[in-house]
Amino acid sequence: MFVALSIVAVPQAASPVGQAALLVGWGRELYVELCATCHGDDARGHGPVSRALKVAPPDLTLIAKAHGGRFPREWVTSHIRGDAVVAAHGSPIWGRVFEERYHRLTARAAAAALTEYIASRQER
Repeated sequence: MFVALSIVAVPQAASPVGQAALLVGWGRELYVELCATCHGDDARGHGPVSRALKVAPPDLTLIAKAHGGRFPREWVTSHIRGDAVVAAHGSPIWGRVFEERYHRLTARAAAAALTEYIASRQER
């Protein structure tokens, strides 16, 4: 039996700010690939297929506002991974996609990267 292992390498010399930028960059790549068609490039819910959906995608830039100005990382990550049921996504669609694509540990990192990208898009 062979096991594929995918590892996300972050240079040890990278500062915490640099590491955060790498995580957000990976999150942006995942967002463009998996989320932008519905939520839009600007994360405001107006992606090219949004008009064809029965449930309008939410504006992801307003999550912090809806939670009293605090971005709820665990809540967002649980929605990405499919731990929380999102009727429009099905469940656990992105968690399953990440686990099929990556090793389980890297799948968690992918969900965290996507969460950090969405956090970086919050209205100020």
